[in-house]
Amino acid sequence: MQLQAIKDITSLEDIKPLRGYKPLTIIKVSILNIPSTPELLLLSANLNYQAKRILDSEINCKRGLCVDSYIYKAIDIMKIVDDYQNKYISYKEMRMIKKQFGINGLYK
Repeated sequence: MQLQAIKDITSLEDIKPLRGYKPLTIIKVSILNIPSTPELLLLSANLNYQAKRILDSEINCKRGLCVDSYIYKAIDIMKIVDDYQNKYISYKEMRMIKKQFGINGLYK
């Protein structure tokens, strides 16, 4: 699929709809077998969501954890995203975080 030249477009009707592009999915970004940036953003957002649910008394904390644990882990993951070229976590570590904080059910 090729992009249209901007100079030939005179109205919105001239723009062809984008077809053939896939949405963001869980795809390995390299041979290193590390999660992509959208996956890490999703994990961080889910940790923050769980913290909000705990504060709203919708769910209870997992044993040995508190709301701060969820928030600090989300911040740690965001720091990885900010410096993705130098810092990363493996899929194994990501699965351990999901299991530790009980957020596997949010991915269905």
